[in-house]
Amino acid sequence: MTAPRTRIVLGDDHQLMVQAMRSALAAKHDIVAVAHTAGTILEAVRTHQPDVLLLDLSLPERNGLEVIPDALAASPDTRIIVVTMHLDRVLAESCLSAGAVGFVPKDAGLDELDRAIGTVMAGREF
Repeated sequence: MTAPRTRIVLGDDHQLMVQAMRSALAAKHDIVAVAHTAGTILEAVRTHQPDVLLLDLSLPERNGLEVIPDALAASPDTRIIVVTMHLDRVLAESCLSAGAVGFVPKDAGLDELDRAIGTVMAGREF
């Protein structure tokens, strides 16, 4: 019996990044929605109640750090992994304090992103 596939919402405003993540993750996970602004990310989370939200910090309208508590209010069981180009320890700690459970730099390999998803799905921080 195979394990259920992780349901993921991708929240990033860069098409190339979204397409690369979707392509790389689709073999093992179900990408249930892609959203490009804070408002559409929150709507996707509310509608799909995903297992994981992969969230960029640099978004139109509002930044991802501001989105984290609203996403958790819309779907309390969703695990949020911040995927960002901003490599700052204080920022990472702020994201975790806001409710994210993972922080992955965009220059990481796709294997690290997949490892982060597995880690948070097992109930641990990454």
